[in-house]
Amino acid sequence: MQVKCLTWGSLSKISMGNPNAGFTEGNIQTAKKIITPEGSALNYISGQCQRHGIRERLAEMGLKFLRTQTNFILVRVPGGGRVVYERMLREGVIIRAMDSWGLSDYIRVCVGLPDENRRFVETLRRVLTGL
Repeated sequence: MQVKCLTWGSLSKISMGNPNAGFTEGNIQTAKKIITPEGSALNYISGQCQRHGIRERLAEMGLKFLRTQTNFILVRVPGGGRVVYERMLREGVIIRAMDSWGLSDYIRVCVGLPDENRRFVETLRRVLTGL
């Protein structure tokens, strides 16, 4: 299997400086090159960058969300979080309905890899269009 990008979990076993250094909300870069001890150059995509990209897509859809520095985003959705959760699950995208936390209009999504995030956004857009 050929590795095309890395996440922090992949890097935690490699001794190197902080790969997130230089990433801020105002200065988002899509990727950095990481040189492994063996000399291989690999792309590293920051979780901060992925979270920023999801938030931009959510804002484009007119959705409200809570800003966070965690790996999760709470999103207020029309039609109720449980309904959106069930429809997303039928599409094969796993999110969490937040009604058990008293937030019936919210879903929680985990920031993932670029393809996973793209699929989440595309599916959410399709599900919300059908409400």
